[in-house]
Amino acid sequence: MNEESVYEDLRAWAQEIDMPIWTVCQINRDGHNSEVLTSRNISECFAKAMIVDLFITMNRDKTGPTPEIGNMFIDLSRLGPDGVLFSMFIDTSKSKIKIMAQDFDTMNNDEGEDKMSKLRQKYIDFSKKKSSSKEAN
Repeated sequence: MNEESVYEDLRAWAQEIDMPIWTVCQINRDGHNSEVLTSRNISECFAKAMIVDLFITMNRDKTGPTPEIGNMFIDLSRLGPDGVLFSMFIDTSKSKIKIMAQDFDTMNNDEGEDKMSKLRQKYIDFSKKKSSSKEAN
């Protein structure tokens, strides 16, 4: 039995018993260098990402300057919006993960653009709106 058919059987069984089932996937080599993991970083069978109802990735850079900060990315979803990126705080000593407020940046918009550049531009836009509303009053 191949991985794809295992995922199809699991999904059918989950629907039959009306319960969610969570599984994990291994990442490929490119995933080790990615700031945000996507379905493109799945090792082995990519078809399993197309079978599931919700595909979420979680990662962090253990050797970076902030190993306690990571990313959670809703890559694919049949249940709601996808392409949504969250920062998360990870405390491995307590097995605790805290999901922070949604980032304004998503992978579906302007992929590859620097986050700080976007943040600066959002601040400039906000400042312009704030000053124009003061002038109007």
